[in-house]
Amino acid sequence: MAGIDRDSGTASWSVQAEIRQPNRGCDESGKAIMKRKSERKRLIVLVILFLVVLVACVAMKVWIWRESHPAVSMTVDLTRDMVLEFKGADGSGTAEIIKNPVTVTGPHESDELDWWLDNLDYEIQPDAGLSNGDTVTVSVQYDEPLAAHLGMDVQSSKKTFTVEHLVDDKTIQTGKNAQDMNVEVIDGIEVPIAWGLDVEAKLEYVQGQKKALLEAVPDDEETQDDPAKTIEWLKGTGSEKVPEMVFSNYGSALEHGLSGSEEFRIETQSIDGRLRYKVVIKD
Repeated sequence: MAGIDRDSGTASWSVQAEIRQPNRGCDESGKAIMKRKSERKRLIVLVILFLVVLVACVAMKVWIWRESHPAVSMTVDLTRDMVLEFKGADGSGTAEIIKNPVTVTGPHESDELDWWLDNLDYEIQPDAGLSNGDTVTVSVQYDEPLAAHLGMDVQSSKKTFTVEHLVDDKTIQTGKNAQDMNVEVIDGIEVPIAWGLDVEAKLEYVQGQKKALLEAVPDDEETQDDPAKTIEWLKGTGSEKVPEMVFSNYGSALEHGLSGSEEFRIETQSIDGRLRYKVVIKD
């Protein structure tokens, strides 16, 4: 029986081996299929992650672009109301910005905008050695990246001016005026010698008087040419009454009238062939 058992066992083993062989092949095939499925899943996950990262990068770039290129929310005019003043003598005058209220249109309340406005820089070319009729250009430099960040539409960063009102001091005459005062006549304006003004102060005084003359006299050729014509009543800024007086230049007459407390006007008269200016006090 032992032999039978061995033979039987051998036979049995052979049969079992033959029977189990196909199962081992199935296991290997299943493992290959599972491996391929796993790799496919891994690939799908990687693709999904790649797409997520790609979408995130695009979104980030869009956000950064929008932050650096916001929609225009305000309009800023840098030179519309700029006022430039010219000082000194014709041929050696200077230019200076005396005010520039920047115009901002749109919602504009922010500390960043205040800082931006406070840090504007100005360049005047040329700014010295000026003569009446010269052209001067003012350029405004500003923080461009911050302007873009705030959504500004910046306009008029340059403005051109024509030089005017410089004093012609090439010919200075001396003599006595209608009030028997010793004066220097500079560019048609009398400067009392007794005041002891230096050259710069004289030029400043003459320039101020000429400006007052231009601003106070009506822009009407008929009124200016006819001595019988008068201008409107003006109000003095002083605290005491002043007498009526005649002056040889308009600036002095205007200064006299403004120093009083009453209403006055200035009449032009021709005396000895010369134009005179009378301060008339209103009754």
